[in-house]
Amino acid sequence: MTRYIVDASVAVKWVVPEIHSVAAGRLLAARHELFAPELLLAEITNVLWKKHRLKELAENEVLDIMKDLRRFPLQVLGMMPYIETALELALRHRCSVYDCIYLALGLHHTMACVTADRKLFNALGRGKSGLNIVWVEDL
Repeated sequence: MTRYIVDASVAVKWVVPEIHSVAAGRLLAARHELFAPELLLAEITNVLWKKHRLKELAENEVLDIMKDLRRFPLQVLGMMPYIETALELALRHRCSVYDCIYLALGLHHTMACVTADRKLFNALGRGKSGLNIVWVEDL
């Protein structure tokens, strides 16, 4: 069983149909061991709030989706042990600290970080940064 760090751009696709949702679902179907920082919960919640604000999702849908998120086999980890490394990565690679928290977690635990964030992947993926980042469609 392969272990991966999953970022919010992937996990949100488990609960909201978007481009790359099928690929994100394959990650679940393969029964990998999946991890994420607590930040993921805030990021997904914010995406749902925005979709509600834009009238793409009703309030009851947003609340149901948040409950549904609990059923996914995702181990959520605290961020404190990784925050300094995340800042160092953000400064070095000129990426947001938010994105770098996922990457720091991956570095610490020697796991690849799976993303559906094209901008992040184009900037740091495919060996450009020395970080282990996997595009969601490549799994």
